[in-house]
Amino acid sequence: MSTRLTNEEYLTYVRDNEDDIVHGLSSMDLKLFIKNLCQRANIAYSIFSNLQVESIEVEVLIRYVLRVFCENLQSGVSTWDSLVQVVSSLDGCSVQLRDKLKSINKEQNEVAMSGQDLIDSDFKEDITFKVGDANILAEVLVDASPKWELIAISLCLKDHEIENCKNNDVKLCLYNVINCWLKNYPDRTMTRLEKSLASEVVGETNLSLEFKHKFKQAAKLLEKDSLTSPEKAQNLAIFNQNPVITGMSNTSVQVAEGKSTLLLVKAIPKRSVSYQWKKDEIVIEDSSHYTGVHSDMLVISKACRRTEGEYTCCVTYQEKEVCSEKITVKTLFPLGKKKLLDVYLSKNEIPNSHDTWPPKVSKEFINLGLIISPENSKYSCDYSVRGDIDDIKAKKSEVKYEEVFKVSSSEVIMLEGRPGSGKTTLVHKIVKDWANGKTLLGAQLVFLVVLRELNNSQVHSLSDLLKMFYYDEELKSVCQSIHESNGENSVFVIDGLDEYRCQDKESNVIYQLLDKKLLPLAMIIVSSRPSASKSVREDVLSKRIEVFGFSENEIMEYIDHFPFSSISSECSNTTSRQSVQDSLKEYLHSHPNMMDMCYLPVHSAMICYLYDSESVSQLSTLTSIYEEFTRSLILRHLRTKHPQISLNSLQELKGEFQEYFNNICKLAYYMTVNSNQIITSDEVASYLGCKETFNNSNCLGLLTIYHEIKITGNTRKFYFLHLTLQEFLAAYYIEYRFCQA
Repeated sequence: MSTRLTNEEYLTYVRDNEDDIVHGLSSMDLKLFIKNLCQRANIAYSIFSNLQVESIEVEVLIRYVLRVFCENLQSGVSTWDSLVQVVSSLDGCSVQLRDKLKSINKEQNEVAMSGQDLIDSDFKEDITFKVGDANILAEVLVDASPKWELIAISLCLKDHEIENCKNNDVKLCLYNVINCWLKNYPDRTMTRLEKSLASEVVGETNLSLEFKHKFKQAAKLLEKDSLTSPEKAQNLAIFNQNPVITGMSNTSVQVAEGKSTLLLVKAIPKRSVSYQWKKDEIVIEDSSHYTGVHSDMLVISKACRRTEGEYTCCVTYQEKEVCSEKITVKTLFPLGKKKLLDVYLSKNEIPNSHDTWPPKVSKEFINLGLIISPENSKYSCDYSVRGDIDDIKAKKSEVKYEEVFKVSSSEVIMLEGRPGSGKTTLVHKIVKDWANGKTLLGAQLVFLVVLRELNNSQVHSLSDLLKMFYYDEELKSVCQSIHESNGENSVFVIDGLDEYRCQDKESNVIYQLLDKKLLPLAMIIVSSRPSASKSVREDVLSKRIEVFGFSENEIMEYIDHFPFSSISSECSNTTSRQSVQDSLKEYLHSHPNMMDMCYLPVHSAMICYLYDSESVSQLSTLTSIYEEFTRSLILRHLRTKHPQISLNSLQELKGEFQEYFNNICKLAYYMTVNSNQIITSDEVASYLGCKETFNNSNCLGLLTIYHEIKITGNTRKFYFLHLTLQEFLAAYYIEYRFCQA
């Protein structure tokens, strides 16, 4: 006799077979599917209309739709028939899933409840696995994890599929192999898997004989939710291991202001695990911005500046915890003066942490020396960056910051200076002062363009350029308005011309702006090292200004505001603070060569940092400063996991740490000779000739994760803490190779 299932039984089916349903729906027209499901299942369409769909992977979006449907099914608002009708009426759903969903309505005993058929069966008939069985199969076969690649070959996976299964954790490799097999191959039966294990390629005959018993036992444990019972789970090796994260969302997600997005982690085992989402290492709770903080899927709603950050999910099983990789979430803001003001004003220039680099002083900006080059002067920046400050000023005219950037105009102003002289800090000051109404008076729109972010991207139009950084539903009309005014009252602040690689300057929008072929009435402010500044035509330049860094007075002021960790943690009174600062000032006055190095802000920061760690007394050359700075960064990084470790020199690095360091130096060399400052994981593999996965462990604190921009997709990228550090490590690699030879 046919018996319809209760809503609770339907819910159980969907939850236990979510992987299979998601796989079956993955080729459907999702927008049409969501629209029809909302109509038939009485779901408010606004729940989905606010999602930033392009920032969400298809699989994650389908899971979210199913879970919203389940909530309505549980409350009685929706019916099971509504899902079946929508799936039956649309193309793209797998025939197997469509037939399965229809059959569930007919007889209760046709429902496969979370492996119930496996539990009640004595395996007299062969069993066809579902996509969702990947986790339990991986748990049962954990002992064969080291042979994951041989199992993949015996299951006839293609070469590129095997390559995609690779991971540092062999258990996760095995899971990826099984998951790929279940998703892409029709013969996914128990018999086929047994033959694979017992084949000559794999050679796990004993394991294949025990396979049915282990699989049945695991299915029972999973069904009864008794994984916390040690005596029942002792034969399943993975149940005594840490939980394993098998998949997650893209590591970089961008969402428009006010929109919503979804973050997902997948872990095994699936039962008896708990989840906790964190933002910037701080636990978050359900609120108006967050839903599902204790589940595998986090919903971020009403995206704004406060929801930007790095998210991780901690998965706990039997008091053992594993954390996902960081997922960077960035909010895109509409164009327009008000929004640009909000963006520039909200930038946090002074992090509270003393563990950041470069360290931020308690005063946001300390004056930089600016000098203006007369036309056709033989004392160009190339010649005046060294020597006594007074000598430089005698040859060139000093200019006040407020005089140059007070009012917007149609000028092209070149800011050039040595690496570490403060060019990037200066351009950030310019846009922030505009937002505060102090500079570029009269400018309606000011765009900060960081050129290293545009490498490997096609930027042939103004629209291409602006959509790299800002979101706007009316981007087309904004670009049209700027074009019609020829850029009047618009300012483009372009940072790092020397870091920009461009093959075709004629069609490139950056060089069209610099040459005044595009938007001739716009003001252009561009920063560069002297070596690349010559690529801008002299006849279009209005001013060439050198950023020469700190004078002696500014060096002393920088020391007064530097966040010495010893001061903040041990002695907060004014007398102790003053004594540390006076000690460093006295040291610099007694070592003129060290004082000369400090006119570049980046060197001031390094020397203050090293003085704080008592590592500066034996230093006398720029090379020794960079070597000691590198050692100090690595030691600080290693002590996060090995508090007692010591490292007196880079030569003391041993074993895997030495290998990591050599690889990083090699990477710095290839990045430098290829004029590259930002690197993808694929490029790391290409440069190093191996499938190296860069993470917090093997970067040794010398590289940091870069937040990818919109047009180039969601890809994890890396860059060195400062370009001068990259160049030092490149030189270190050359010396290392020379010594080897």
